[in-house]
Amino acid sequence: MKTNRRDFFNYEGTRLVAVCDVDKKHLELGKNLVKDKIAAYTDFRDLILDKNVDIVHIATPPHWHGIMSVEAAKAGKDIWCEKPMTRIFGGVKRVIKVVKQYGSMFSL
Repeated sequence: MKTNRRDFFNYEGTRLVAVCDVDKKHLELGKNLVKDKIAAYTDFRDLILDKNVDIVHIATPPHWHGIMSVEAAKAGKDIWCEKPMTRIFGGVKRVIKVVKQYGSMFSL
């Protein structure tokens, strides 16, 4: 079954509550993918402080994956990260340690 991009945000039992992008054009495009009004952030640190956010989907360039995953876990968020998990093996070990420490779920 083929799914279009808009359907991706409409899984039963889930809701998209925020988007984040440093590029304001991309941020507007992300906001426009859903019908409901959602929060928009240009700094991921503000997004992970949002109490309405339970899970973060990290789809940034790979050099940000480890940093954002660690900070999201520290903020009590579950993480869905695009591959590769990090660019260096030490980053992988750090993400695993922090995710376990804070009890977050992590998925690639």
